[in-house]
Amino acid sequence: MSSVLFVGAHCGDAEISAGAALAGTVRLGGSASVLHLTPGEKGHAILRPEQYRETKVAEAEAAAEVLGLSHMRVLQYRDAELLPTEELVDQVADMIRVAKPSVLITHWSTSIHPDHEVAHVVAQRAAFKAGIPWIETDMPAHYAWRILFAENWEDRFGFVPHTYLDVTEDWDTWRRAAECYSLFRGEVVKFPYVSYYDGLSRVRGPEAGFDRAIVFAVPAQANRVSVREL
Repeated sequence: MSSVLFVGAHCGDAEISAGAALAGTVRLGGSASVLHLTPGEKGHAILRPEQYRETKVAEAEAAAEVLGLSHMRVLQYRDAELLPTEELVDQVADMIRVAKPSVLITHWSTSIHPDHEVAHVVAQRAAFKAGIPWIETDMPAHYAWRILFAENWEDRFGFVPHTYLDVTEDWDTWRRAAECYSLFRGEVVKFPYVSYYDGLSRVRGPEAGFDRAIVFAVPAQANRVSVREL
């Protein structure tokens, strides 16, 4: 049975773009975990970052309960200030060793938000480092063999769908998890997150013969096919 870890830049990124995949993994008997690199505390026009940080962490905890996550952690890096440091890579690698995912999901490479681009780089570097047995840590090495990039409206530039996942059975759970966040309930900004992703799932579904689907891109090397004849 698969185990999935989502490495997201901010609280809410995992739930909004891949929450249905996490819920489906749990429903089928696997385990799902989320690591938020920052709370995303600077996205409120009125609340000061330290106030909104508390709100976002509480919302992440509520969403984790809805999704049935095995592990959920929020790192204390600052929103809009992420850098691909070795310290951050090591913290992500530690989470990979704890969650032991067979599938690692993170952001696509190109985004309007620089934190998402950092998460894309750091997650892959951490996946490599977590699998090296000669790096001495308190936990045994673990390598996540499959890496996927979630479809996110902020990361859509150059994104090419590869893997379509049927999420028809898990869409109600996705909605409940997403609506744990005031941001996605429309109380922070006017962008209609839930409506956008709801419509997107209805578009992606028929492309693959499903009622609803979410899609993932893959690393370039995952598109290679080796054959002896056509």
